[in-house]
Amino acid sequence: LENKIKDYPNFDVRTPWKAYQDLKKQNPALFYYRSPKEFINEDDLNILPISGISKVKNFTNRENGYYPDYENDRYGFRNLDSEWDKELIEFVLIGDSYLMPTSLEASISENLRKNLKNNNGILTLAHGSFGTLYQYAILREYLPRVKAKRVVLFYFEANDLTNLSDELNNVKLSNYLNDKNYTQNLHLKQDIIDKMYIEKFKTSDEY
Repeated sequence: LENKIKDYPNFDVRTPWKAYQDLKKQNPALFYYRSPKEFINEDDLNILPISGISKVKNFTNRENGYYPDYENDRYGFRNLDSEWDKELIEFVLIGDSYLMPTSLEASISENLRKNLKNNNGILTLAHGSFGTLYQYAILREYLPRVKAKRVVLFYFEANDLTNLSDELNNVKLSNYLNDKNYTQNLHLKQDIIDKMYIEKFKTSDEY
């Protein structure tokens, strides 16, 4: 911790839970980030979320010395919501937490946007702890919502194969592999997904 403070003069020394509680006093709607993978072992669900809670400020763990917060888009991903309204999406980026940096300004999507000479959109469809089957499910559910020129899939983590092994044991995720027409129509069920997050984590203090 001492080395971190030396590297980052404004290093926030609060524990994540303490920082979250302090910030929540200023913004009662602040939501502590949870990966959709938290639902993977619940076999009795009518739908399996593969995105986050929508249109809320998310609190995440400390990186680079501070605790970031950011607002999810209409489908619970980390984008400016207006990107979904663009007539053409230049890049759709699929991956895990590698694509979720502490600020949009530091993200791969924003760096791509700075080099575009047009007003085409860029979407990042990623969440922490996702393996390749979750990422494939995202493509199946959300890519049809836009007209995209390029899709880029990122695989960086050494645990991707472990994640895939867990994902193959989930019936709903396996359906995406076994049935080319399978869909949960999640874009029509975001209100249900939001309620699932609120219900599951409203009393949880295990951070």
